Amino acid sequence: MGRKLTFCKEEALENTMRLFWRKGYEATSVRDIAAVLDVPIASVYHSFGDKKSIFIATIDEYFKKFVKPNFEVLLAQDNAKQALLDLFASLAEQCGNADIPAGCYLIQTATDISDSDPELAENAREKLEYIRLQLKALIEKARRSKQLTTKETSENLSQYLFATMLAVKTWSRTGVDPDSVKQYLRLALSPITA
Repeated sequence: MGRKLTFCKEEALENTMRLFWRKGYEATSVRDIAAVLDVPIASVYHSFGDKKSIFIATIDEYFKKFVKPNFEVLLAQDNAKQALLDLFASLAEQCGNADIPAGCYLIQTATDISDSDPELAENAREKLEYIRLQLKALIEKARRSKQLTTKETSENLSQYLFATMLAVKTWSRTGVDPDSVKQYLRLALSPITA
């Protein structure tokens, strides 16, 4: 029987998340996870359960640590239009940053494992839908305060901005430089900057 892990669970989940993010779910084994955590394989099972349980925990940790707090900060800003622009500016800045894995963990999960494990893919899609709904909330807040004057519906605009976000995150996996992304966003964000 494996011994319990004696380190910070949050740190272990983040290290495991980065491993899954880099290698993908299918290509990552429990042996790989044990190596990253520097513990026996039995300890991984004892502390986290099977590979699928670990993976779900990493998705939940990513959402709790990175996604939800970012949108809480954005929605708390008085100028919702500027919050939207700041969000996309930060996406451009993340491109090429070696400290941040390229792309989006949720997008990668939803696309990479949709055929092999629909339950895992659905978990990621639900979290991606949360992001789209938060974009919609920012749009509606900007409309209420007359910061946005586009005639496009909030629903359509949120889908468009969400697709733009997905495009940037996917493009970042190719090694694109931040300046190219900024040029793209200058055109792509014209519905909210006009």
